[in-house]
Amino acid sequence: MNKEQFAAKFGPWAVVTGASSGIGTQYATQLASRGLNVVLVARNADRLRQIATDLEKAHGIETRVAAADLGQENFRDAITPHTDGLDVGLLVSNAGSTSMGAFLRVPADDLITELRLNTTAHLELAHHFGERLVARGSGGIVLVGSTVGMQGTPFLANYSAAKAYVHALGQALNWE
Repeated sequence: MNKEQFAAKFGPWAVVTGASSGIGTQYATQLASRGLNVVLVARNADRLRQIATDLEKAHGIETRVAAADLGQENFRDAITPHTDGLDVGLLVSNAGSTSMGAFLRVPADDLITELRLNTTAHLELAHHFGERLVARGSGGIVLVGSTVGMQGTPFLANYSAAKAYVHALGQALNWE
């Protein structure tokens, strides 16, 4: 698919969560290089603004920055003001984290926040933007999982279980 076809199907805007580092930054960079405007979502607003500036200069695209902690309830309240009114054609739901260690040594509140970030956030974002994609008649959703979700993993029990959920959700939504 060439740049114009890609932009027609998935543009003009993409939303990338976990965009302040690693895979999220790379997704945003690759999408910007293909001509898509990008809404960058993560907790670190200063880092997001720097990435936004770099992407705008390097690729001549527009960006928006939405500082949000996807591990908290009602996180969408921090994102929707930055996406309402935009023709979003692609969601890259990438944000995630892990608390490594023996399950019973990690505080339960930390595990619950991690579970919310690694499952519920993907669910809410896929549902919210999925409705918009259906209405526009094209687009896509990328749910970023992990190979650790293919089996229960000692010292990553919560994380591996959550990533199994992401895999199953993605497979089911792909079929639907």
